[in-house]
Amino acid sequence: EKAGLKVGDIIKKIDGISTTGLDANELIDSIKGPSGTTVQITVDRNGQLLDFSIVRGEITLETVLLEANSTTEVPDTIGYIAIYQFTGSTGADFDDMLSKTMAKNPKGLILDLRDNPGGYVEAAYEVLEQFVPKGETLAEMKISGKIIDELSQAGSTVTVPMAVLVNEGTASSSEIVAGALQDHGLATLIGEQTYGKGTVQEVTVFTDGSFFKLSIAQWLTPDGHSVDNVGLTPDIIAKPTKDDVLGKTDSQLQRAIDELS
Repeated sequence: EKAGLKVGDIIKKIDGISTTGLDANELIDSIKGPSGTTVQITVDRNGQLLDFSIVRGEITLETVLLEANSTTEVPDTIGYIAIYQFTGSTGADFDDMLSKTMAKNPKGLILDLRDNPGGYVEAAYEVLEQFVPKGETLAEMKISGKIIDELSQAGSTVTVPMAVLVNEGTASSSEIVAGALQDHGLATLIGEQTYGKGTVQEVTVFTDGSFFKLSIAQWLTPDGHSVDNVGLTPDIIAKPTKDDVLGKTDSQLQRAIDELS
């Protein structure tokens, strides 16, 4: 966008080489490169070929936001935080956002985990430690048949009523967070059945650029429930309406607001 590219531009050449026949991954690999280097991209914009010289740069994604991407407004008396993915910076970012939110003394808090595909398990634990009392179970790991409890180290800082929004896109680490809050009775889950990914992977990268991903454990909720291929069942089922799909409303968010009001 900074370089002048627009939605609808069709990428025709990368560094003078035609993109014809490339699949999506090959296209991305051709564009990506070390930060500070330059890539030449030729696009077709409404029948006109345009050339762009773009300096590559590292992209930092915001994974924690304080505003809902919705037409439904959250009242000032209720806090709202959305987590879109669990990355290395999510724990620290969430801590900062939570501090700002709780400084306003809300009477309730909405945690939006809809369409969160997961990510780093450690980041999920960092988020959970803001709510789960010290020494209580965040999740259980089943490794070679042995159950290992992952315990809260920091201790809870939030005591207001909570609602957690989930849907079929809520998976993996986001299910760890939602499942722990539900089992400990710290939040009401609202939305749809979650995805159901309850395995933990370890990735080994080799010198030739190849990698090997191995499932090393299964995680369980604090009460010992497996979510793999099952998912979490919300306390309150709220399926999207036609107006939700059209972007006119957000009935799931509204249900959470009503629950905490």
